[in-house]
Amino acid sequence: MLAMALYPELTPFRTGHLKLTDGHSMYYEESGNPQETPVVYLHGGPGNGLSSKHRRYTDPKTTHIITYDQRGCGQSKPLHSLKANTTQHLVEDLERLRKHLKLESWFVAGFSWGATLALAYAEAYPQRVRGLVVGGVYLGTKRETAWLTHPDGVARFFPNDYAAVMEALDYPKPADVSNALLSIFKNGTKREKEQAAYAWCQLEAAACEAKLNRKELVKELEEDREILPALALLEAHYFANDCFLKPGQLLNNIYKIAHIPLHIVQGAADMVCPPETAIALHAAHPNSRLYWVEGGGHRANPPLLRARMNAIKDMLKAVKRL
Repeated sequence: MLAMALYPELTPFRTGHLKLTDGHSMYYEESGNPQETPVVYLHGGPGNGLSSKHRRYTDPKTTHIITYDQRGCGQSKPLHSLKANTTQHLVEDLERLRKHLKLESWFVAGFSWGATLALAYAEAYPQRVRGLVVGGVYLGTKRETAWLTHPDGVARFFPNDYAAVMEALDYPKPADVSNALLSIFKNGTKREKEQAAYAWCQLEAAACEAKLNRKELVKELEEDREILPALALLEAHYFANDCFLKPGQLLNNIYKIAHIPLHIVQGAADMVCPPETAIALHAAHPNSRLYWVEGGGHRANPPLLRARMNAIKDMLKAVKRL
């Protein structure tokens, strides 16, 4: 059902590796029409990577689609390295990619962690961003991260999954688990890392679904069991360091991008990134539009996926008319 709503599968017309700083290199892909409007998609995480579906959110006939693996992710090298891996590095990597592709400016789209990075990039380089589309909004604040890692947050809705995390970490009592996760992913045995990563990813995956299919969730986790520790490591690295952002940074600096059109897509039932954050962003940005999806969670079910695609399409049309 999900794939049917997307634009047809695309083969990139160009792929490449871009040399970054500190021994890193970025893998990127270009798809669609290179003569048309450039749209760059920022994947989530932190720690995930690009997916073929990310180049299927926009019409390939009318857009130049750019996707890439963030520093330490996917086919970028070295994989899952924490060295020189901060939000500031990721912002500069994105600007380096724009220059490499010889683009004067572009549209930027990202959901979840991709939304965080999109806003951070736009605030650093507002003259390079023609429009922003974000969703499942996460601003990298302590409050938002605590919702995921603290027993008074999402754990109250998924107590058994949170208890499994605590057991894997061998914690004596409920507590914020960010630093404990990072410690075990850095220093634990292979078995300890696997157990903690599986439990953590199960909690997150459960929270991602508006209508949870526990059997499907377990199946997906089992298929990815070997790569879960490496993926969870980067996420724990960012969470334990407050996403390398100053308190309230993205919302406090929204004035820097107040002139840039912003479309915000939010599922009303998002348990990973609660809707209050998207509402606060919408209220703070005078040139924003909110796409509210009843029944939408964090993972893109068909209504949420359609809203994301419509938000990008509407953004491109609106800016072209200006």
